[in-house]
Amino acid sequence: AELTETENPQDVLGLIAQPKEQTVFPEIEQGFMGLILDQIQDPGNLGTIIRTSWAAGLRNIFITPGTVDPYSGKVVRSTQGGIFNLQIYPSSLEKILSWAASKGVKVWAADPRGVKLYYQQDFTGPTLFLLGNEARGCNLSNIDQQLVEGLGIPLPGGAESLNVSISAGILIYETLRQRLLQGTLEGEASGAKR
Repeated sequence: AELTETENPQDVLGLIAQPKEQTVFPEIEQGFMGLILDQIQDPGNLGTIIRTSWAAGLRNIFITPGTVDPYSGKVVRSTQGGIFNLQIYPSSLEKILSWAASKGVKVWAADPRGVKLYYQQDFTGPTLFLLGNEARGCNLSNIDQQLVEGLGIPLPGGAESLNVSISAGILIYETLRQRLLQGTLEGEASGAKR
């Protein structure tokens, strides 16, 4: 019998069952930043997003039904330990957006057709970025459009879209850049070099 899936395992032996749906969400502070990952299906993409979030000091990730299990072996390995340094909140997109609206958190949906360009927006207040499925993007057809605003990343080379983990990294680090410049960065990431 084997205890791990790989020949050279990381320092994780097992995980305890995680809740299927979160009913309690985090407290909101001025420096709140998080991601909503809507039906991300590739374990490598999810792991890369979690690892990037951890590196940048982002501590809150919301996942919707249909997203790959963040505690699967492939995801955990690709996070390089990041999964254990942030909070994962599984819930429906509707509940997450309703909670965000009630707390005054601005929600931006990454959208290749987004008219507003990411580098022209202010992310210094409480912010959530919604990133959608690798093939379909964000499904906002049943969502009140007043709850979410589309946000574009320029693609001057002609590509149709970016990989979801690359889009996440761009938005996370633009937010980090703005907060470092403004001096509003809180938590562990405040020690980042300027």
